[in-house]
Amino acid sequence: MNFKQTAIAGVLASIFTMPAFAELDTGTTEASMNIPIFAAITNLDDFTMTTDGVGGAANTSYEATEEFNLESNAQVRVTLTGGDLANGGDTVTTSYSLDAGSTTLDTLADSAHNDSHTISATGTLGEISDQRAGDYAADLTLTVSAL
Repeated sequence: MNFKQTAIAGVLASIFTMPAFAELDTGTTEASMNIPIFAAITNLDDFTMTTDGVGGAANTSYEATEEFNLESNAQVRVTLTGGDLANGGDTVTTSYSLDAGSTTLDTLADSAHNDSHTISATGTLGEISDQRAGDYAADLTLTVSAL
């Protein structure tokens, strides 16, 4: 075998004995993200209070309920605020509650939430002459806050 053939045979032998892809280095990293607390109230509509009694009579109670959906990705508190029903300077004493309880609702700790809830409203007339006839209204506000 001449020198040229021997050199070529040696190069070929070294190519086949070396790994084709040598690992030169490795590294490790971590991917992360932070999802902020988020909540949404849906399906909340205006509602009209009605009575089973005689409309306009003294001490008549008007009532209504309205369902809404609360969805959150963490524990939250819902607070209901609202004033008396009013028509100009005349008012009707009005009370409100969430899920037949108080005006505050807390979802379960350490959990997401997706459920329907109920606003209850009751307005009670005074004597017949304590409030004028007509349309009465009040704005209600549901405030969602993180716990």
